[in-house]
Amino acid sequence: ALGEMLETEQEALAGSEFREHLSVEDLLHVLDRLRRAEAGTEPAFEMDARLRPTGSRWPIEVILSAARIVYGGRPAVIGTVRDVGPDRGLLRQLRLSEAKLDAALGASEEAVLLLGSAPGGGSVALANLRFEEMTGLESRALAGLSLGELSARLAPLFADPAGVPRF
Repeated sequence: ALGEMLETEQEALAGSEFREHLSVEDLLHVLDRLRRAEAGTEPAFEMDARLRPTGSRWPIEVILSAARIVYGGRPAVIGTVRDVGPDRGLLRQLRLSEAKLDAALGASEEAVLLLGSAPGGGSVALANLRFEEMTGLESRALAGLSLGELSARLAPLFADPAGVPRF
């Protein structure tokens, strides 16, 4: 099955090192986890990774599962590789984009309130920490509020509460 995933003959895989088939971006992380498993500090793990099929420039998304065993009186690691398809890669990219957005918003000195469009009017998509500090309103409590609900919560904070809905 691994040969099919990597588009390689089974005989060619025999004796090859697993690292040769890992995506460069995941190489150090996977090798570190395998070393910890073999040492017994993390006897078993499961993780997302990418493998590079022979002759392909596009990696395949997999889940690696591994566990420490004793084989021939010596510690070893045995594992499985499960192809999870391209959707897993999209999810990984989405998580990375969310992390970058969170980092950018968290580092901003400006209060940021992001409004999204919704049927019947806009709604609050997110607010950063600086917005919370300035208004005293938690961003979790604001998420999903309609513009009318947001205006009602913000109005008491201003000298001209009636002007908030117009703004």
